[in-house]
Amino acid sequence: MSFGINERGKLTGAQLAVRIMQACAVAASLFTFIVPGYLSLLTHRGVLSTLFELGFGSIPRIEAILLSYLYRLTSSEIALHFGLLGFALVFGLVMWPLLSGKPKKAIAVRVVFAVWIVADLTLRLIPMHINEAFGLHSAIFGFIVRLCCLGLIIADLIVCRRKSRAEEQAPQPPAE
Repeated sequence: MSFGINERGKLTGAQLAVRIMQACAVAASLFTFIVPGYLSLLTHRGVLSTLFELGFGSIPRIEAILLSYLYRLTSSEIALHFGLLGFALVFGLVMWPLLSGKPKKAIAVRVVFAVWIVADLTLRLIPMHINEAFGLHSAIFGFIVRLCCLGLIIADLIVCRRKSRAEEQAPQPPAE
């Protein structure tokens, strides 16, 4: 892994942030995948329910709200499961080429991604039921995960800026 933009063969900070967001959605979906077959899991806390709480607490608030409405409309864990996995798949398929594109576009995408995370962190601080649904530990874990993702993206932008400044200050060979 390295920070910057278009590091060939290496994972950048923003790409790692995308992978972390996908992993949170997959962790939450494990519980929704197994619950329909084993309804007794709903009656007590275990590893899978904790993974669901931490994963669901770490996904973007807008996605959590939309998935909550989807569950209220359908009352189906399967719809929630495919909603979580669908978001993870689509998010990765859309973001990966954007983050690996031309440098100017990749920088712009990182800036938009960082602003989105800042907006999400702000939503997490507003007292809403979705922020408190799974307890304080889940809310704190989700905030820390999103803050780490923001840090990874900012590190990419800082390294990119340093590289561009170094290239500008490098002595140019004389033109013939």
